[in-house]
Amino acid sequence: MLKAQELEARGIIDDKTTKEFIFQGKLLKKGQLFSKRFRQVAIDTCQQKLDAGRFCVVIEGEVEFAVWEEKIVTPVSHISKSNFLQPPPPHSTVKLAALEPEFLKLCQKELVEFVGPIAEYILDETIKQYPSLTPKQLIEVLAKEISNPEQAKKFKQRLQ
Repeated sequence: MLKAQELEARGIIDDKTTKEFIFQGKLLKKGQLFSKRFRQVAIDTCQQKLDAGRFCVVIEGEVEFAVWEEKIVTPVSHISKSNFLQPPPPHSTVKLAALEPEFLKLCQKELVEFVGPIAEYILDETIKQYPSLTPKQLIEVLAKEISNPEQAKKFKQRLQ
């Protein structure tokens, strides 16, 4: 278990703002957060990820434990164009889908449950990259950000 204060002192992370960092040559993203009284749950969660072949570490912050897990980055050369949505051309006549602010707030609230505080960033970037998504498409794209398939399924069920 690592201490956030030690990592901050080395200039590796800022416990309050860092969402990703490189540790032992691996890109880590901030995952689930646990209050101090759930220390063992945080450790067990990380151990489950390690047992499943996913690198992770638990970092003890001032008020919580965070499970940081390896972010798998797929090289662009390995992605088929059919595996992701294309943003519309710059001068497209495609009508942008109207996503209600209440729906976006709900998406963010639910996504936080599964990926932690990075949910707002994921949602904002998804909308910037794919401005013409329908609500159903947005749910599908956001669900792909959840590494656990069962949790991704639960996320989709909550929003549909």
